Amino acid sequence: MGAAGKTGIIPAWTGHTLSYSVRCQGGYVDMPEPWMSADDIAAHLGVTKDTVYAWIADKSMPAHKVGRLWKFQASEVDAWVRHGGASESTEAPPAG
Repeated sequence: MGAAGKTGIIPAWTGHTLSYSVRCQGGYVDMPEPWMSADDIAAHLGVTKDTVYAWIADKSMPAHKVGRLWKFQASEVDAWVRHGGASESTEAPPAG
């Protein structure tokens, strides 16, 4: 099995954005990071959708309104979590 595994998708960081290389007939094509729904990001984080909506309202969770729907980039949300955005305390995140 190659670097892309069975799916033919290779994730790669380009600056601050996660992009994906997708295998096609002529090789690989770079694709932007897919948008995730509130259900998707809740499952990704292991929380409820209500928690996601509360974090948007109360903790400035990175989210983008598209019409009536909230959409998320996993890389933005993961960085927000790593920097203490989802923590319950008001203490600053540890340096490092």
